[in-house]
Amino acid sequence: MDSQSTQNEEEATSSDAARHAARAEAIQATILLFLSSALYVHQYFFRVLPGTMQGKWADEFGLETFEISNVAACFFYAYLITQPVAGVLVARFGGAPVLFFAAIAGLGGALFMANASVVEQLYGSQLLIGAGGGFSLVIALSAGRRAVKEKNYALFSGVVIATGALGAMIGEAPLAYASNIYDWRTIVFSTTIIEITIVIGAAVLMWRGKRQPLAEVRASTHAGNYSRLKQTITDRNVWAFSFFGFFLFLPMASFVNVWLLPFISLELGKHSFYSSFSSTVVYMGYIVGGPILGWIIGMFPLRKVQFLIGASGLGLFMSLGILYIQDSFVPAVYSLLFGMGFVMSSATIAITLVRDRIPADRLPIALGIMMCLLNLGGTLALVSIGYILDFEIINTRMPDLHDYHIALAFIPIGFSIAFAIACLISRNTQRSG
Repeated sequence: MDSQSTQNEEEATSSDAARHAARAEAIQATILLFLSSALYVHQYFFRVLPGTMQGKWADEFGLETFEISNVAACFFYAYLITQPVAGVLVARFGGAPVLFFAAIAGLGGALFMANASVVEQLYGSQLLIGAGGGFSLVIALSAGRRAVKEKNYALFSGVVIATGALGAMIGEAPLAYASNIYDWRTIVFSTTIIEITIVIGAAVLMWRGKRQPLAEVRASTHAGNYSRLKQTITDRNVWAFSFFGFFLFLPMASFVNVWLLPFISLELGKHSFYSSFSSTVVYMGYIVGGPILGWIIGMFPLRKVQFLIGASGLGLFMSLGILYIQDSFVPAVYSLLFGMGFVMSSATIAITLVRDRIPADRLPIALGIMMCLLNLGGTLALVSIGYILDFEIINTRMPDLHDYHIALAFIPIGFSIAFAIACLISRNTQRSG
């Protein structure tokens, strides 16, 4: 009897210890989620900053339009390269150590930009900020698997992406307004408080000894880092949804962040204030769309691929309306821009599908690959559009509306390819089902 009681007490103690460990790890994942989301907001601010600072940088550094687009592209080069690396590092070491060094890189980039005196320093600062920011979303989405229930993951990912887009909204019209009151360097310097807070928070998590990956990842470390990487790279699901995001997200990095403002300025003619607010309207749709689509997907979990088809088809329709309908007026343009931002937020559905179909130990690697391709399309288009415009025009004149109509054909083409990929995914799903 005594022996049985002792055994029961030991089992109860073991169960309590397991629950305590699980609770402690969930708390760590939640803190990590908030810190990495803050880094995501910060990097989004700097992602759009070159477009907002076009006029001031042109006056101060003597930059041409294509040079400013190259400064913006530097962010994406570093952002793209570090995302697959982020997936591997998070799977191996966990989120806190990786976040610590990512925040230091972002902090260094912001300080470098605030003290820039030549254009080369702008390039370097964007490279550092992009390198640090490339880790943010991968860490947040990986931590969310532990901190959020599976049925709420779609809504969670939509909220995280929407939260990051708040940084873009702040970097558009609010930044333009603030830069007319304060020096732009002062504004950049003031944002470093975010990075400092993240560095301190990540350091505390490391100091408390939380240096291992999430529980699901630790449980399968016997598979080996190389084996996990190989299995992820050869998984068709990863590439199918990643290439969908590649083409769906293409307008955000190329059109919205850099080329939307000059195009809409020509499209709307004299409506200069409304033109400057156009990028913010897209991000408003993006921010609203993420949580709403996540909530809808939670209600219809078996219709995720069908939503991808519908979103990419609507994106094609809206982009054609923005680019090629003549005699546009402000309400129509704003409605289409808001709608395009809304449908681009369906990238969160693709992220949820990857989460559903990829084992936990390989999820950070898959997310790294997906986030890389999600932005790669826009980065390539960003530079390509600039070269097409430069090729079309004579050096003595600025691009006209016709030139933009030709160069920005990248946008509906991207939505068309995303639509085709979504249809193929749906067909393959039906066959396998």
